[in-house]
Amino acid sequence: MPGDYEQKFAGLRAFYGYMMAHPGKKLLFMGQEFAQFIEWNENQQLDWMLLGYDRHAQMQEYVRRLNHLYQETPALWEEDFSWEGFQWIVPDDSSQNVVVFLRRDKKGGEVIAVCNFAPVLRPDYKFGVPRAGQYAELINSDAEEFGGTGQHNAPVRAKKQPMHGFDYSISLRVPPMSAVILRTPAAKPAKADGPAPKKAAARGARAKPARKTAARKTTGKQAKDRQSNG
Repeated sequence: MPGDYEQKFAGLRAFYGYMMAHPGKKLLFMGQEFAQFIEWNENQQLDWMLLGYDRHAQMQEYVRRLNHLYQETPALWEEDFSWEGFQWIVPDDSSQNVVVFLRRDKKGGEVIAVCNFAPVLRPDYKFGVPRAGQYAELINSDAEEFGGTGQHNAPVRAKKQPMHGFDYSISLRVPPMSAVILRTPAAKPAKADGPAPKKAAARGARAKPARKTAARKTTGKQAKDRQSNG
């Protein structure tokens, strides 16, 4: 990883976040979960003593949390080999080294990944989102508990400002060399056209007694006519 000591860890956290959010199966060599510096060597054990240093222990905790998030979020793995499960939002912002994409599960549940691969803070980064509502962080690689600077976003509400092919957009504070995964608001169920089947059936049930009453009246009248003619 390029950069100074802190940037190496920030860059690795950003890459791990991108890897976990992007389609495809995941692979880490032994020792990469706590940022071992040297290449894995089959002739010796891992450098476990590195876990005595804060940044390495924090990296291990970050990878642990990423693994749990991956398991608990079907949008990150359920549609791994279909375009139904992936959608670019910002694929072309090479000037700022930022990519934004959306992941979707079979039931329509979604998350959004925002990755900044530049060592520069993006204090007001705007991008389109699929619907109105509140967007909240699920994980932020810049959290202090992971060794970052602690630049978080409070839950943000989408504005009716079209962007990137969507009717709504939000603005985030995107830390340098970071990956942020957001929870999206649930889509509202579509309204059904016409009366509900149960109501229609109920109206039919209420109408039946009226037809029976009419039949009884007709039968009674016919009986009287037969008596008068007899």
